[in-house]
Amino acid sequence: MPGAIKNGQNGFQMLLEKQGAHILLFACLFLLPVSQACGKPSAALVSYESLQFRKAADLFLHHHHREAIQICTQILQNDSGYGAAFVLRGECEVILGDTDAGMTDLNQALKMNIRDFEIYYYLGQAFIQRNDYRCAVTNYGKALELAPHNPMLLREQAEIYGELHEFAKALECNTRAIEEGPGMAGNFVSRGHTYFAMGQYQKAINDYSQALKLEPVNLRTYGCRASAYKKLGRKDLYEADIKKANEGAVGL
Repeated sequence: MPGAIKNGQNGFQMLLEKQGAHILLFACLFLLPVSQACGKPSAALVSYESLQFRKAADLFLHHHHREAIQICTQILQNDSGYGAAFVLRGECEVILGDTDAGMTDLNQALKMNIRDFEIYYYLGQAFIQRNDYRCAVTNYGKALELAPHNPMLLREQAEIYGELHEFAKALECNTRAIEEGPGMAGNFVSRGHTYFAMGQYQKAINDYSQALKLEPVNLRTYGCRASAYKKLGRKDLYEADIKKANEGAVGL
């Protein structure tokens, strides 16, 4: 299984790439009244904390996680009921590898009755960093209850099942991810990895080939398909894919 799943930042980048906006922050900044976003019964529509939170959210989206944490901490020192700040600070902490702090903040948000798939997503990422895939898959399951049609969650859930060697469940998630995101090459690559792990090399080749139709310049996918060809004894096709991968790497 690809190592990217062990990095919460990579997981978030994939969500951003295909989902367009950070869902929780989008809700907090643009859709929900401040009082609802903060988990409070009432609040001024524009407050110092909300303005600071927008600044922290912008820092988060530009990958300045430590600075975002500092602002969220300031917000919570002034208003300990500002639930969105717990969420954002927890996400940043998980991305930076501080899983203890991150899980504490995310669980505090849950205690405040904030329900968003990204809370469970980042709790899952924290457990992945701890190599606790069973707890990770449980939290991804809760995230999918809130966002059942999210192809990136489905893909990563499949990869976690792969780490647990539960390939039938992985394959089910892979296939659902493809149904929800048929134009996303990574979904076919991920299912190809599952088929490869199951020893079904021709099916893996089929998925890698479909991924290459969607992203013809993805050198890693050529390497994956080459490995599958090698397993089937197709030396000619193996060498052709290795050549394409190497030629592409030289041209970068």
